Amino acid sequence: MKKLTLLIPLLIFPTLTGCGNIIKTQLTYGTLISTTATQLTPSEFDTRYDAGENFLLAIYPKDSSCLCWGHFEYVINQAVEKDNLLIYKYYAQEVSSSVAMKENGNFRSDLSHPTFYVVRNKNIAKYYPYNSDNPFYTEYTSFKKEMEKVCKFPKIYYVNEDILDQKLLDTKCMAFYIRESCSDCKYLIPNALIPYIDSHNFNDKIYMIDFDPYRSSDPTLYQEKKDKYKLSTKYNEHLGYDTGYIPTLQFYENGILKDMMVYFNDKELIYDETKDVYHVSDSYYNEERNIYHHYLDNITDKDLTKVDIKAEDTIQNRSWKSSSAAVYHNQILNAFLDKYLA
Repeated sequence: MKKLTLLIPLLIFPTLTGCGNIIKTQLTYGTLISTTATQLTPSEFDTRYDAGENFLLAIYPKDSSCLCWGHFEYVINQAVEKDNLLIYKYYAQEVSSSVAMKENGNFRSDLSHPTFYVVRNKNIAKYYPYNSDNPFYTEYTSFKKEMEKVCKFPKIYYVNEDILDQKLLDTKCMAFYIRESCSDCKYLIPNALIPYIDSHNFNDKIYMIDFDPYRSSDPTLYQEKKDKYKLSTKYNEHLGYDTGYIPTLQFYENGILKDMMVYFNDKELIYDETKDVYHVSDSYYNEERNIYHHYLDNITDKDLTKVDIKAEDTIQNRSWKSSSAAVYHNQILNAFLDKYLA
């Protein structure tokens, strides 16, 4: 393991194995929307950090006249535009305002130069102190080469409505509908989707659209978008789920929706007194709807309305605990991704 600085313990930078092989960081998200680095506030940084997101971060002095930041910002903006990397930037003066940064203790508030970090699962996987002689800070090609060395580029990409509409017309497309404020999404991505990506090799990209702006601005618009993208039954009788639920994954071929996967969103519980267990009153995965899916052949518990749920696996006997429901939903998710990602 390389020693980066005398002041920083080696153990906080687990980028290299003992034998010298690089452990690459799987970046969580890319972007097809942004063409420049994304500025984060302290609370926005804390949210991404606490969620276990793996990301790239530039910390730089605010209102600095230093040309070194101007040169490096140009470099990272090229990486965003050309490689669709999602790179965050953050004011050095606000390092002390972030709860996560203070708890970590190793993010630098250098008020003279930029610094750069690869963050993996709430740890600094790689730190790049500023060096004017290092082409990493001045040349896009050197920056990209280094990122390819220490990172696996993202599989999940933020898109907007216009971009998604075009992608759905491709030969094949995996669409992913989320709300960033959604608790089910916050569970799915770090606990199921990212582990799948880490353990599987595939070339396809997952195009992710955030429906929070629609929901927060107008409930009617939010429903219209769920209808438009066939999450509901309005234009999708067989694969839609009631009014439409999030998170949902869809697989398209040549503009035609072929299959769909809904994570969690099982309905309220019903008590079965004869067995002293609970059952969900309905689920996206029930006997009627399952006949239209093409990825459940090897799933034993494919009708989730028939799963016996013990009281300790419920939240006040009203809903299924996420950790318990995930045992079944993760198998279904993996089967869906196995079927349609290549």
